[in-house]
Amino acid sequence: MEQKDLHIEYIEAYAKTDKRLALLEQQITVIKENHLTHIEKSIENINTKFNWAVGVVFVQLIGIIVYMMMR
Repeated sequence: MEQKDLHIEYIEAYAKTDKRLALLEQQITVIKENHLTHIEKSIENINTKFNWAVGVVFVQLIGIIVYMMMR
């Protein structure tokens, strides 16, 4: 194989790799901009519900302690 043919083959391989990398970067950007915000909102929603549940259990515990002390 000639040096010139090998050089052209390397350039073509680089061009394919560059196109694939550009597509990958685009997909990562879409995921970062769209999906991560939805995931963050879902996590915030779960945290809020968990905090309410812990608060309810804590209030019930305080109520039981007060009831036992008053008895």
